[in-house]
Amino acid sequence: MSNTSISLSHAPRPFWETVFSLSPWTSFALACLVGSIGVFLQQEVLLTEDLFFNSLGEQMAYERIEEMINTQQQYKWIAYVMVPVIMVIQVFLFTLCLNVGTILFEYKVGFRKLFGMGFKATVLIAIVGSLQMIPFLLTKIETLDQFTQLDWFSLAALFQGVNLPLWLLLPLKMINLLLLLTIVILAGGMHWLTGKPYNKMLRFVAATYGTGMLLFVLLLVFIQLNLS
Repeated sequence: MSNTSISLSHAPRPFWETVFSLSPWTSFALACLVGSIGVFLQQEVLLTEDLFFNSLGEQMAYERIEEMINTQQQYKWIAYVMVPVIMVIQVFLFTLCLNVGTILFEYKVGFRKLFGMGFKATVLIAIVGSLQMIPFLLTKIETLDQFTQLDWFSLAALFQGVNLPLWLLLPLKMINLLLLLTIVILAGGMHWLTGKPYNKMLRFVAATYGTGMLLFVLLLVFIQLNLS
């Protein structure tokens, strides 16, 4: 057997084999469908007229609030258009992080294969992202402040009611369940793509994509501190 072949013990597990057997375009289409359902729930179920009137009724005239709601309804299609755009940007960013890692660790996996794997992973990442809708659907939200502050899945949720500085609040919000599960999914993709042990790929993704996210958070904190 040649050195480039995948040993049976390192062969992709059935779950990952099933997920990543879908074509990139099928996975991406399903991910866009899941994302669009999330947008629909947010616009049609959560962001109701009562929510705007309860939040802005003491600050703005009734006619001005109604005008703002009508404007939102007129341009709500933009949110649906942005779903695939955001997903493509997301795939490009974590592909870039993984590609840097494959060069450093000398894994012979090209950018194109990583990008295709990223598209296949989008459907799982979109499903995981939709979990963030659960707190909003299970909680009675009456104001926009409640809508923006409701958080169950990040480290910031452990400090609810604590007046944290903005530069600290942002990193705590970004360290969340979605990030951790994204790392798990990408590790599964690398395991499927390379045939290397899943645990090893989990450490690889945590070191590469995790480092990229850390640098991104530090950049956002730097910008926030300079603008405040």
